[in-house]
Amino acid sequence: MDIPPQPQFLYKGRWNSELDDILISTIIRLKTEVSWTLNEYSSHFLQAGIKEIKEAKGEVFDEVDIRIRLSVLKLRYRTFKEVLANPMTYLDSPNETVIAIDMVWKEILKKTPFAGAYYHKQEPEFHRLAILFGMDDVKMEEEREIIVNSDTTEHIVADGDAGESNTVDTEEVNSPNMPPPTRVRRKLFDESSEVSDRESTNEKARNTYAVHSSNELVKKFGTPTSKYHSPTSHASSGASNSPLGWLHQP
Repeated sequence: MDIPPQPQFLYKGRWNSELDDILISTIIRLKTEVSWTLNEYSSHFLQAGIKEIKEAKGEVFDEVDIRIRLSVLKLRYRTFKEVLANPMTYLDSPNETVIAIDMVWKEILKKTPFAGAYYHKQEPEFHRLAILFGMDDVKMEEEREIIVNSDTTEHIVADGDAGESNTVDTEEVNSPNMPPPTRVRRKLFDESSEVSDRESTNEKARNTYAVHSSNELVKKFGTPTSKYHSPTSHASSGASNSPLGWLHQP
């Protein structure tokens, strides 16, 4: 492929590798001194770069020039990262080159023409540019959910969400490549010790028996009731509920 040499992409006008070195070194030094955490730089950084370049090389720039140059450096950093992110490329660090077949390069250049800067050689300032602009690579997770081998689900939220109500469905957890969870029925009461006189709030009609004058048992039909009966200490008495008690009535 007919790709121009790297300097034709990286340097325009008065800028060259020596001026880039002075500018990058100055801003990294100041960033460390003041513990600067942003990837955008204030006038203080720009003025420091202007001063260092003038004293070292005699070149005079203004803040607009320095800001534009920082934008170009940021573009170089992001473009080189994009090239390396392609699964069909390989960085040969000892030789400082990116290895890829021409078909892959054609696809890369079609999407990002500036990537041609790295066809012959890797980004010369990549590691220092990462110090200047690498904060873009950090992404904070707003919410995480941890699934454990248990019948419960822990729900962890970011600090910014503290105090807010979050609804979590703990009945069923769906996770990729895992068998469906086993549902376990739990008894709230021991069946062997259930109270025998628990009654529904809507009782069925009671059927009772009485002794007829002909000494025959005659079945009586009661009426249903909706009155709630709470269990009592006499609920399990055999005399209170046994139909045989009616046999003694006249």
